[in-house]
Amino acid sequence: MTGVQTCALPIYSLVDAIDLFFINESNGMAISYQNTYVTSNGGKSWVKRDSATFHSSLGMGSAAVAFVTGSSKKIRATLDSGRTFKDLLFADPDSVFYDCFFINANTCYAVGEKKFWKTTDAGKTWNSLYNFPKASKNNRSLFFLDENNGWVLSGEELIKTTDGGVSWSGINTGLNIPYSGGAVQFLNQQQGYFTDYAGIGKTLDGGNTWVNCFNDV
Repeated sequence: MTGVQTCALPIYSLVDAIDLFFINESNGMAISYQNTYVTSNGGKSWVKRDSATFHSSLGMGSAAVAFVTGSSKKIRATLDSGRTFKDLLFADPDSVFYDCFFINANTCYAVGEKKFWKTTDAGKTWNSLYNFPKASKNNRSLFFLDENNGWVLSGEELIKTTDGGVSWSGINTGLNIPYSGGAVQFLNQQQGYFTDYAGIGKTLDGGNTWVNCFNDV
């Protein structure tokens, strides 16, 4: 098939892999619930780097910089391609984090149960930009197209920001999809997708209209 490449992965060492991110065609990271794996050759081989209590999501800012969220209520950071990790400290010790997304090596957004955060120095300091009207344990997927435009797939709806997370508004997709566990991604300002148990939502006009482009058959 033209344009499609496959590679053999050591599946036995990536049991229960739950998230994957490639910063370029060579360097990527994968996490399972308890382990972190790193590749520098496009996924041809993987090296186990770290073990933790529980992982849930992964974000990468460069081949060396990555953040991992988990059940510890903290964000764990590596600045050396997963060789070492440390817990990042926040002003609010009760914050719970579900996902994070880098737009460059230093700037990262993080979404939690109650708040939305931003760092511009690779996690050394964080600013709380937004308090959600009600806490949600389903703020599971975060995606930013650039420093201003981002989306969160929460348990109740798909929400969007156009000012870098300072304010958020709900998107009426018109679809009978529960938004309770999936992912959201936009390719550009017009074309975007989100997934959930009941299908895949697709827009070609920046989120004004949506169709379910995949139904369970």
